[in-house]
Amino acid sequence: MKKKNSLLQGLLIIAVALLFLIPKVSSAQGSHTLNITGTVVDEAGQALPGATVKVKGKAQYKIAGDDGSFEMTVPDSSVLVVSNVGFREQEVPVSGSTIRVVLQSLTAEADAVVVIGYGTVKKSDLTGAVAKMDAKDLENRPLARPETALQGKLAGVTVRTTTGEPGADMQIRVRGAASVNASSDPLYV
Repeated sequence: MKKKNSLLQGLLIIAVALLFLIPKVSSAQGSHTLNITGTVVDEAGQALPGATVKVKGKAQYKIAGDDGSFEMTVPDSSVLVVSNVGFREQEVPVSGSTIRVVLQSLTAEADAVVVIGYGTVKKSDLTGAVAKMDAKDLENRPLARPETALQGKLAGVTVRTTTGEPGADMQIRVRGAASVNASSDPLYV
């Protein structure tokens, strides 16, 4: 009987010890992290500085350096969301310690962005008038000067000669804009 009691006590001690170890083993398995390094490039293999590399579902992110490289510690089996202006966002599962991400250009969607002076804005966010003239409008037209191509083609744009002299500059005004302190000529980009 004493042998049976001591055997039961030994088994009980082992069972209690296992109960304390099981949660530690399972939590250790779920908390693996990986140190990863990577580069973000375009289709031509050129580095994309400033690309955003984010862990999906988390607030953790990094910005790629001047050479398109990044380094971060992520949970095991994470998915990275990589994005950059003018490129299609891409999701990349983490499967190793080194990652190379090639982003696809959004050239087909370039009409969605309008360049205005010294910045860009989405076409849907633009308030104001935008006039556009395609190269097709210039085909088969005899032009002595490029400015004459604008005459009568863009709403709100006035093109006229200031003198009758041959080769004299032409005056271009957009919606009658005038300035007191500076030139009223448009900005050519």
